[in-house]
Amino acid sequence: WIVGLAALASYSVAVAQSTDRMLKVEGGQLHVVQAGSGPFTVVFEAGFASDMSVWRKVMPEAAKQARVLAYSRAGTGQSPARALPLGLEQSASEFEQMLAAAGAKPPFILVGHSYGAFMTANLLAHTRLFRAGIARSGAYNRSLTPFGFQSEERPYWQAAQVYQAMSPFNNAD
Repeated sequence: WIVGLAALASYSVAVAQSTDRMLKVEGGQLHVVQAGSGPFTVVFEAGFASDMSVWRKVMPEAAKQARVLAYSRAGTGQSPARALPLGLEQSASEFEQMLAAAGAKPPFILVGHSYGAFMTANLLAHTRLFRAGIARSGAYNRSLTPFGFQSEERPYWQAAQVYQAMSPFNNAD
């Protein structure tokens, strides 16, 4: 019981010292929460149809040693949806704009889960922001899902270039 109270108190302190705001990016707004201080910034990327709240238990612990940032992609949580889905280039550009608007400072470590792991790998491949990333349980090779993914309804054989472009390891250098 005392251990539970101590954990709750540390969570409350970390939450109380966080900033929670909407940031303007090209094409809309993103809901962002930041907390902590330290020599690097940990950026949390949620899974498909999930918002930043999936990181609510991890963020306070990470904020004890680092600056942390979690956000909700367009159409999740408090971030308004876009009229059209974002492509790879738009997603990377919006992500960079969000970090700049948040005043997030490098070096960055990107952490993703599920679809967030896929986005982590793509951001590692398509931006120069990161030196490291942690990606767990994501579908990194879209050619392994040949009958569509997210808003792409065409099979691999009709849109091979899209599947290859969306496979981050085909673009890593």
